[in-house]
Amino acid sequence: MANNLTGDFDVVAEFSIPAANRVLAGMHRAERMLHSISVRVDDNPPPGHHVDDAALVAVVDRFGDASVDHNRIPTHPTRPPVRGGGSPGSTSPMPDSIVNLNVAGVHVEPLVPSRLQGRAQVQLSPPTIHVPDNSGKNVTVKMELRARYFPDPQTPRVAEFVRGDLAITAPVDQVASQDQILRVVEIDIKGVAVVCNFTRTWSSTPISAEDLAGVNQLIRNSLRNSFLPSSEALPAGIDQVQFKTLRSGRDALAVLLNMEGGPGDPATQTNVFLGTGDDFAIGAGVDYVRKEFQPTIDSIRNQHIDRIPVLNITYEIQNVDPNDHRSQLSVDFALENGRIML
Repeated sequence: MANNLTGDFDVVAEFSIPAANRVLAGMHRAERMLHSISVRVDDNPPPGHHVDDAALVAVVDRFGDASVDHNRIPTHPTRPPVRGGGSPGSTSPMPDSIVNLNVAGVHVEPLVPSRLQGRAQVQLSPPTIHVPDNSGKNVTVKMELRARYFPDPQTPRVAEFVRGDLAITAPVDQVASQDQILRVVEIDIKGVAVVCNFTRTWSSTPISAEDLAGVNQLIRNSLRNSFLPSSEALPAGIDQVQFKTLRSGRDALAVLLNMEGGPGDPATQTNVFLGTGDDFAIGAGVDYVRKEFQPTIDSIRNQHIDRIPVLNITYEIQNVDPNDHRSQLSVDFALENGRIML
């Protein structure tokens, strides 16, 4: 039954946006997130190729790092790596798909190619999360992007050096989904509802509106055909998990958990219970708390109490049976303001 604190859910964890961004910054600093990458751009498929072939192919050295020398990026992912040159201790770069598109039966609908083709080196700043609207279904991730691009001959040219802001907005109800059999949370950025927008802040040469549209098209295509969904198994004891964005005086991200039973309705959870200085807060629904306490209550009620002998007394007390005794305890449980009463 829905309640005012957690709606349809047993437990709700809320995280403030600044707290989430600090975690992302730490992950980026520890290289748990993409910081720099060298890629072969091929969003202009030749005749006979599928239009949904990967638009980006990563190039790394033997240490798994991005190639710092653009001349060591192969001119085509199917051609042998470029030999010679490079920094001490490095080897010829090896082209490799960012993901294997044949894994897990991933299918991408035909895309409109941007016709961009060449080599690129990209740096990404730490991502930040934003709540774009009041729907509770959308989240925006923003990051600063710096790129150096070398187009192939006879392909559209874009400024060699470009700097700008990349914003990716995705519906939460599609970004986070759950497989009922495998019990995993799947994060998918390939959906058609994902919106990408790159805003140029500086470039070495002017960029036309058509070129900027091509860059945005390349980014959209890359998200849809160059990255597989990411998944994470649910911890034991959690059957359902959903995500929601919340807006009030303070934006927040909410993780909606049901320990057993079917999924709840995210629309029933509207309460932002984060304090002013809180990074996160966890709320538990009254029915869930009562259920968790029920074994303790039953155990107390089932405690057997030995008969207590009562001494005979010489004066009369009306309505009292000297042989009466209790063999079971009475237990009451209540959630009150600021305390649990047992």
